[in-house]
Amino acid sequence: MQAIQVRDWAAGPKLTTIPRPSIPSNNSTVQVRVQAVGLHRLVRAQAAGTHPHPVSALLPMIPGVDGVGVDISTGKRVYFHTFAAPRGTGSFAEYINVPRGSVCEVPDGLDSARVAGLMNPMMSSWMALRTRVELRDGWTCLILGATSASGKLAAGIARNMGAAKVYGAARDEGRLAELDLDARVVLKDSVEDTHFLGAGEADVVLDYLYGPWPKVYLAKSRAHSPLTWLSIGNLAGAEAEIPGPKLRGRDVTIRGSGLGSWSPERMDAVEMAGMMDVLMKIAGVGSDVKVWNIGEAEEVWRAQLRERVVFTF
Repeated sequence: MQAIQVRDWAAGPKLTTIPRPSIPSNNSTVQVRVQAVGLHRLVRAQAAGTHPHPVSALLPMIPGVDGVGVDISTGKRVYFHTFAAPRGTGSFAEYINVPRGSVCEVPDGLDSARVAGLMNPMMSSWMALRTRVELRDGWTCLILGATSASGKLAAGIARNMGAAKVYGAARDEGRLAELDLDARVVLKDSVEDTHFLGAGEADVVLDYLYGPWPKVYLAKSRAHSPLTWLSIGNLAGAEAEIPGPKLRGRDVTIRGSGLGSWSPERMDAVEMAGMMDVLMKIAGVGSDVKVWNIGEAEEVWRAQLRERVVFTF
């Protein structure tokens, strides 16, 4: 079968032919004939050997964490992920064996490439809001990094989870204006010049940036209501300075959200089905998904395209 494999970190991912895995002999494992896989930021890090998960230290390795394909035992189209699969199991291959709990049927109204390209960036905010915070009626949300792929999806997810108001913050004022937000905060190059205004009243912050922004936000916010800060990414820096007086002067909870803060088994069929239900409702998001054949993978991988890249087998 065709697969993308990394044998040398310096050489990068290569298209190759490897043996097909054996058909599972037990009901706890499913074999999927893969149709579409997404080239997510996480997958690029895997293939470069820079992702902290242990699988990234093993060579040779097949990158990839999820995809869409056909369950060969039922003939149904399914979404799957590899988080609970044995170490070394990557989705960039024509066939893959994954735990049955890591598979969910895809509704007829969803395009396979869109599901393959967007479920992973959706997962960050979905699992943060489902597992890392208790949401109160009328809760409000600020998304730091709102114009990123994950940030744009987070806005729709927050609304579908009952957020009364959704605020967004990013550097690009033009791209912010395109999003369905109740208020927009333009992040300044001189961070101290950024004003959060009404967004300073948020109950939950979905933070894809980190770096200087927790300190600035806490320093400028005048709110006294409880705040849950969910660190999901660190596009602006891996370390943050948190002022102690601000932690003592307000009920602030700072938590991380990612694979490790919730177990792989937690991403089950219930969560996957819920995500795909929201994906059907936010039809306008994800229009930048670009589909390529797996035979073009090496060239496209090197090109570092801005679009959401999906490969098909």
